[in-house]
Amino acid sequence: MIIRDEKPIDGVAIRKLVEAAFGQKLEADLVDGLRSEGDICVSLVAEEQECIVGHVVLSKMSASFRALGLAPDRKSVV
Repeated sequence: MIIRDEKPIDGVAIRKLVEAAFGQKLEADLVDGLRSEGDICVSLVAEEQECIVGHVVLSKMSASFRALGLAPDRKSVV
């Protein structure tokens, strides 16, 4: 397994993975929104045999201290 930075070409595969993981499109929409707003600071994928099998995002968030949010998570949609 290889852990690497997300590439622009990974967008469709990431969306499919996130939809499958959460069983709906809402979280994938969240990730796409964070990406389009420029709020993603770190986006990593896990790749196995040239297939994306994992994804994690750290994004900007408002707080009284320096912080990044881990997204998506189930709390984001409840």
